[in-house]
Amino acid sequence: MIDPFIVPAKIKAAVPSIIREAGRLILSRQDQGLQFTEKSDKNFVTEIDLDVEQLIVRNLKALTPDYAVITEEAAGNRFIYDRPTWILDPVDGTTNLMRNCRHSAISLALAADGHLRQGYIFNPWLDELFAAESGGGARLNGRPIRSSQRSALSDCLVGFGTTPYERTDAHRTFV
Repeated sequence: MIDPFIVPAKIKAAVPSIIREAGRLILSRQDQGLQFTEKSDKNFVTEIDLDVEQLIVRNLKALTPDYAVITEEAAGNRFIYDRPTWILDPVDGTTNLMRNCRHSAISLALAADGHLRQGYIFNPWLDELFAAESGGGARLNGRPIRSSQRSALSDCLVGFGTTPYERTDAHRTFV
């Protein structure tokens, strides 16, 4: 079956620059004393989250005016299935950012026709931009990456996490 949705080349070329610009914003503001609010128990939003979100959304809407945008910080988000949709977490790891622990990232994905088509994760402190495309592999700063060739789980390193906010099912992770 031929996939009816192909990500246009102009989008593939422009999105990394948009994300990197947002990363520069984070780096320029990280040491300025953050103003924040608590969205729910131990779940925060900072001015940087909101400013990064605004910068990325403004640029995405200019680049792809017919696409929808869903963001973590916006109220009333809903997925729109009849057109391509960007999904954005402007600062994935806000608690780390608030504590000056430099393990946060910008997370952006593009969904269309009920499938994820592209994904980006950018850690501005390490200048690492991971990008993946459905059927096209994954890259780190433009270079292809691949998984290990090891087949025995005992020979592998596995990393995972659970949400720090919703702990009711966290115990099942290790059972």
